[in-house]
Amino acid sequence: MALRAAAQDKLNTANARYEVFRQQQVKDIAIQTGLKETQREIILHEQRRLQVAGLVADARRLYDAAQFKEAAALLTQATVIDPQDENAQLLLRLVQDKIVAARTKTSSIALVRK
Repeated sequence: MALRAAAQDKLNTANARYEVFRQQQVKDIAIQTGLKETQREIILHEQRRLQVAGLVADARRLYDAAQFKEAAALLTQATVIDPQDENAQLLLRLVQDKIVAARTKTSSIALVRK
């Protein structure tokens, strides 16, 4: 009987150690998953930042070529991707002002011709 009790004690100890080991594995997997999710978020943020920077650079070239409507379309895309990007916001406002100014100038010329 004592042999059986000793074996049962060893089995219980082994089961308890296995349960601690299993719980630690679950914690490790949760940590790894969290790290992977954080890394994924960092990569996505960087990709969005690069995409917005490219759109703003293209819009700047269009602005320099006085293609304001096309520049506004690119900048609108950039602000949808990253509403916090100040470069895209500021350049979009500038481009929109140029579009309004061009319309006002065209309207003034049309009135003078009449």
